[in-house]
Amino acid sequence: MYKKLLKTLACIWLLYSCLPTASAQYFSHQLNLQDSTQVHILRTKRGDRFVGQLKDIRSTNLFFQLGNGDELTFAFNEVISIITWREENLDGNNNWQRQFRGDLLGNRESRSIGAENLIYSSTAFNYEEGDGEVRSFAFIVNVVDVGVAKGLSVGGGLALPDIGILRLKGTTPLNQSLHLGAGVNMIFPLTDLTGIEGVAHTYAILTAGNPDRFFNFTLGAFVALDSFNDDIFVGSIGGGYRVSREWRLHFEMIFGADEGAFIPAVGAVWQKGNFKMDLGLAGLPDTDIESTLIPILALGFVF
Repeated sequence: MYKKLLKTLACIWLLYSCLPTASAQYFSHQLNLQDSTQVHILRTKRGDRFVGQLKDIRSTNLFFQLGNGDELTFAFNEVISIITWREENLDGNNNWQRQFRGDLLGNRESRSIGAENLIYSSTAFNYEEGDGEVRSFAFIVNVVDVGVAKGLSVGGGLALPDIGILRLKGTTPLNQSLHLGAGVNMIFPLTDLTGIEGVAHTYAILTAGNPDRFFNFTLGAFVALDSFNDDIFVGSIGGGYRVSREWRLHFEMIFGADEGAFIPAVGAVWQKGNFKMDLGLAGLPDTDIESTLIPILALGFVF
């Protein structure tokens, strides 16, 4: 089994590494690196906005100097746009926004294509305050998540026929490419129909990359809310890669401490405006990589 697992990991790594970077960018034609008085505005895929001056472009890196003299370095694929201060403040954005309207900068949800979650696990990216998402997995598991503060989201939902869900996730960036988070999913019966006991899934997250291209690692445990069941420790490795304006590919592998359990999942997300659709194949608990993968379908609406 482990030889097959290593082979699968290697194939996914090669696919992830070889896919081309495909995200729209805009660099104003009015940029003049020789003019020391010109002020530039740089925006990143994370939503950051920096005011200063683009000093140099070398290989795949951009060197941007802030007004206080500090110099920041960005990978080329981290940057959405660089325009002049005059274009944004005196020209009314007309020229550059007309070219960029409806693309990544004008649509935050389209830019990340649901980077807050993978198939089974959450990532260390979070919803902005007031933003959120409603998702339904085959109309059986239905959840809603909402950003309530910077780096903090709460959620809840219902799994048919009578299982309640409460969710909480907090995240923070360590630097431009590393993000840390922690969360808990409370799963509990609403009636005696299913005869299950409650369980809390607590986990820590480390996400490397940006919302359009990232690896995700989680480590946690399912903690029984009664005294008759043992806790189950689980971890996951996953990632997502945006291949076009409306499509993202992703994969995930869940590892359990119980006899080396291994649950694979692969899929794609399509997003048009506020509407999302997840398609893929996934294993189920108590199965292994040799088991038949089942199709998954999830519909979502971001707001």
